[in-house]
Amino acid sequence: MEAIANQIERPGEKADASVAAATAVWERVCGGTLDLSTLALFRADAQAVLNRRESAPPPLESIVAGVADRTDAGYALGVHLEGIRGLWHRLWAMIALSKLGGGTGVEDEGVVTMRAQFESGLGRALTLAEWDALVAHAARRAASMADRNSAP
Repeated sequence: MEAIANQIERPGEKADASVAAATAVWERVCGGTLDLSTLALFRADAQAVLNRRESAPPPLESIVAGVADRTDAGYALGVHLEGIRGLWHRLWAMIALSKLGGGTGVEDEGVVTMRAQFESGLGRALTLAEWDALVAHAARRAASMADRNSAP
């Protein structure tokens, strides 16, 4: 699934080779040939994974150092956005909405407030590199939303 998702996101020879390798493994394990209808189902599933991934912030651990051991059970269960991961999600969403609305994504009052709440929950300020990575990810989400809204 991941190979197909990568192929959708970044088509090219390397992605094609990864899908071919994954297909070979699937065929060996399943003892048959991967037919076009099953491959189409896998592609649809991969696209759904990409859509879900795009509509969520990057994993907190992928950008912010020292948080791998922090849990947020309510967020993981989809119950609330109150813990550190929920604050992360809300901050990312505020940046994306600011950018979508034509703002900078960093100076909007809501973003400033949400960043302060997140950093308070984190117990430290985000580094410049962490902040830049989050803003870049949120900007990509805003651009994707704008593209969808402008499509006929």
